[in-house]
Amino acid sequence: MFAARFVVQRWLYDEDQTGWLAFAKIAMGYPLWGLALLVVVWAVRRSDARLKEVRAAAARSDAEIEAELRAKYDRPAAG
Repeated sequence: MFAARFVVQRWLYDEDQTGWLAFAKIAMGYPLWGLALLVVVWAVRRSDARLKEVRAAAARSDAEIEAELRAKYDRPAAG
């Protein structure tokens, strides 16, 4: 985000486009920062939800493995 702001605003400054430079400073200021913040919040929430799914799947796998081992070793020895 900051690199894009620098490139655009520097180019407009070098071209002496003061009107467009003012517009770019406003448009690429708080609105762009707010959009970037929303993307970060969305990514964090999505990653948190995915992490919960992975942990739940791992817990079920552990429970299934434990049940299999108990069934295997709780049998009386043949003999």
